[in-house]
Amino acid sequence: MKKYLTLFDSRFTDLTNKSTFMADKKQKIKEELEYKLNEALLNLRSTDIIFRKKGVKHLSDRSRFGVGDHRSIVVSNWFLEKENRREIFDIIKREADESLVGELLHTLYWSCFLRAGWEQKYSSLPDAEVYKKEVQSFVEGFVDSKSPLILSGVAGLLAFFQDSRAWDAFHIVLQKEKDYLTLARFRYAHDHNDGNNFISEKQAERLKEVLMQIDIKTKNKEVKSVTTDMLNKL
Repeated sequence: MKKYLTLFDSRFTDLTNKSTFMADKKQKIKEELEYKLNEALLNLRSTDIIFRKKGVKHLSDRSRFGVGDHRSIVVSNWFLEKENRREIFDIIKREADESLVGELLHTLYWSCFLRAGWEQKYSSLPDAEVYKKEVQSFVEGFVDSKSPLILSGVAGLLAFFQDSRAWDAFHIVLQKEKDYLTLARFRYAHDHNDGNNFISEKQAERLKEVLMQIDIKTKNKEVKSVTTDMLNKL
């Protein structure tokens, strides 16, 4: 009996040690991620565009962690912190480079999408609705932009909020930006936000016309795969 008790104590100690190790590891990952996100925010405040581009890339990369990845809840919670989101809003408003504004708006899209994924997994989460409402209100300030680079980010966010103006924005964007990344973002916005539920027949026809023009002119197989796919879906 003593032998079995000793064996049980040994296994219990091993499990406890393993649990402590995993908790310590997760805490370390959390601290490292938060440090990198804060560093990205610091770079975005720089007057040097090289640093701002670096900041956008790091923030964007981390906003796209999948819901199954435990790192993504750390990122999602970071975006939900009022001080951080307000700082990002202020940075976007002050940014003069249109491509960086567009990428930052795409990053906000991914942060909303990520949060929605965690909500589905764990039901309602604190501050999630407040965050989404603030983002939805913020993007209104860019809806009338004449820049396709900015409108691309606007369109994704409007699609997330199932606002039909998303397709008018994408129509403008796709007349100017015909690369694979832009088309892939269009497809993603349509497919992951039940796009056909809030698009009018007229909007669909206008998008089809643009897609057909791109499809005819392109020699890029990746581009053609997206145009063909979306022509079938709209």
